[in-house]
Amino acid sequence: MDQTTQIQIILSVAFLLFLGFLGIIIFLLARLITNQHSLKKAQTELQEHADTLEQVVKERTRELAIAVEQYKNLFLKSREAIIIFNHSSGEIYDVNEEATRLFKLSSEDLKSRTIQDISLAEPDADFQDTWCERVLQCEDGSLKVIECLIGSTDEHNSEILQAICRDITEKRELEAQLAQGQKLIGLGLLAAGVAHELNNPLSSIYNSGYFIQGELSSPPAKVTKHLNIINSQIERCRKIINDLLNFSEAPKMQLQLEHADVNNSVKRTLSLIEEEMRANHINIETNFQDLPNILIDTTRLTQVIFNMFMNSVQAMPNGGELKISTSEDKRTLQQKDEILTNIDCIVIKISDTGVGISKQNLTKLFTPFFTTKLKSGGHGLGLSVSYQIIKMFHGTILVESEVGKGTKFEIVLPARK
Repeated sequence: MDQTTQIQIILSVAFLLFLGFLGIIIFLLARLITNQHSLKKAQTELQEHADTLEQVVKERTRELAIAVEQYKNLFLKSREAIIIFNHSSGEIYDVNEEATRLFKLSSEDLKSRTIQDISLAEPDADFQDTWCERVLQCEDGSLKVIECLIGSTDEHNSEILQAICRDITEKRELEAQLAQGQKLIGLGLLAAGVAHELNNPLSSIYNSGYFIQGELSSPPAKVTKHLNIINSQIERCRKIINDLLNFSEAPKMQLQLEHADVNNSVKRTLSLIEEEMRANHINIETNFQDLPNILIDTTRLTQVIFNMFMNSVQAMPNGGELKISTSEDKRTLQQKDEILTNIDCIVIKISDTGVGISKQNLTKLFTPFFTTKLKSGGHGLGLSVSYQIIKMFHGTILVESEVGKGTKFEIVLPARK
């Protein structure tokens, strides 16, 4: 094979190789173009998916933000106290503003305690999503009755619980007052019946004693003594009957209102028993401020003041000091279901240095038939009737006392002019 032929063969092979490489390059370029198109299409689809996902995320985020805001509004602005806590540990996670008012503690103070610390639940309590009542003692010593519902906030997480609480102290007090009112109506009817039934035989006994005393021109000393005992006991019974009638008639009592000076009623009542007080070694100190005339039933007010004076006299069997004062002041009064603040009031203060009243008895002081003076003939109606009368004036009677140091009464009357 000559040199020319060899060159031709080499060139032919080279050309074939070139064509092969060129074909491969063209194929690869074609694949590359196809892949770029597919990649661009994929990128476009991916971008579309990304845009759609971004829109969905934005929408879900917006919905979540709205839900969170709604929850915060419900949680923070709820008129019921809400406490979020851990079931196992009792740790308090969050509280709303109403909870701080109910428990009289700051948010930080509440979150530093457990649900057991604030007496809402016992350790390992089983919560059944039912309303229950709790009596709470606040930091200031006051007692509150609350209604409480404890349950899960998430059906998938039973460890996080919430307590929803509402203050029903006033509701329970009103229910107790209503029940007490029903009892008083029954007691009043009974008292009226007993009083009328006792009046007739007492009159007969009194008349018989008077007849015997008249028939005996010079009765023996023992007979006179016993007749006097009969008469004094009849008078005592009549006083009790009169108090029973006052008690039974108090709810339907018709007031005879007139414009009058409270000072005159206090001074007139004091003059009736002043000598008796001084005879019992009771020093009297008075301080009467100038007062405006107010609309009042002077007869009923005199009855109340007399009861207060006699209560103080009986509390000082060995003598003491009685301070009586009147003044004009701004006070808070409850009229029906409304609490009125900064009301112009007339205040009558009566304080003694007597035996005092225990805290336990203070809560029962105006309860009908409650008395600590059974041995001295007390029957527990004087203060009860007095309280009812002052309530009819839309006022109130306040009392402070300490055993062994004495008692202070305040008769608070709205200054209706």
